[in-house]
This record gives sequence, structure tokens and C-alpha cells, in this order.
Amino acid sequence: MITNLSQIITDFLIKEKIISEEQRAIYIYGFELVICSIISLIIVILIACITGMYYECVVYYVVFSITRLFCGGFHAETYLKCKIIYVGGLLITLGIYKTINILQPLYWLILFIFASLIIGHFAPIENENKPLSVSKKKKSKNITLALIILWLVVAVVLYLIENSIYQMIPLTLLFVAVLIVFGKIKERRKK
Repeated sequence: MITNLSQIITDFLIKEKIISEEQRAIYIYGFELVICSIISLIIVILIACITGMYYECVVYYVVFSITRLFCGGFHAETYLKCKIIYVGGLLITLGIYKTINILQPLYWLILFIFASLIIGHFAPIENENKPLSVSKKKKSKNITLALIILWLVVAVVLYLIENSIYQMIPLTLLFVAVLIVFGKIKERRKK
């Protein structure tokens, strides 16, 4: 469905002579990413409305989306599987947040460090649709490390103003780390 919609949009742009036929594959892929991102945002908004966990869902969406943009990780074979994993990750993260938010801040810091070490060590994971040159890998790794520092600063600030939502940051990073490990396993199996 997403690919078909992307093809229809691209065909329209080619027909209107806005883009050339040679750019077809690039635009189809780009529209697939945009549509997928919009669907993810809609899913997060719906889950936020259903659970009443608006801020938690916003933190998850922002941390997950931005971090995954630069570090990569596991990619499902279909968009449906991708969305199922995404929704599952969000629901599990929210469930854990609701269940164990009584942990002491030290444990959240340990979880943050654990997830960050995995992400920092393995990132970036290449997507077969988007191979990375050596310079792009280095740039992605540096941006990923900068993001980890940013998330730490945000979590500390939220903790200092006594907002328990800081706990969503290490939980979300843990899910990203799990996807990176699965991505690394998938990458090694292909070789």
C-alpha cells in the first residue's frame, strides 16, 4: 500500500514534469519514508490518546525517531512488520515505564549507560537500501554519540525538575539498542 501510494505520487510528479523519469526510484523511496513517518506519528498520537500518556509518547517518538535516523538498526522486510515492531516497542516501553517507574535514579542511569554503550559501539548499522560510505559512517557515529550526550542532558534536566518522564529516555534507548543488536545479527547472517 505504501509503495503503491508512493508510486502514484511519483507518477503524478513525472506526468506533470516536476521530476524526471530518471529520479523515479529516489522519489518513490523518499515518499515511502515520508508516508511511513506520518503513519508512525499517527500511531503515536492514537496510542497517546488511548493511554493518556501524551508526554511519554512524545518523548518516545522524538528520541526513537531521531536516534534511529543516524544509528540505524534492524529493518523489517515489510512496512506492516515494521509498524508492528514499532507499535510493540512503544507499548512495551510504556508498559515498563508504568510498571517500574519506582526505581531509583541510579538504576535509570545504569540502564541509560548500558543502552548507550550498545548503541555507541555498534552504530551505525547500514540499511541495504541506504549503504553508507566510510565518511558517512563516521559522521553518523559522531552524530549518534552527540545525540546520546544530548539525551543524557535532557534526562538530567527532567530529573532535576522532578519530572519522572526522564525515565522514558533510557527505556527508549534500550529499545533502539535492541533493534541495533538485531540489525547487527541480520547484517552478519547476510555475510
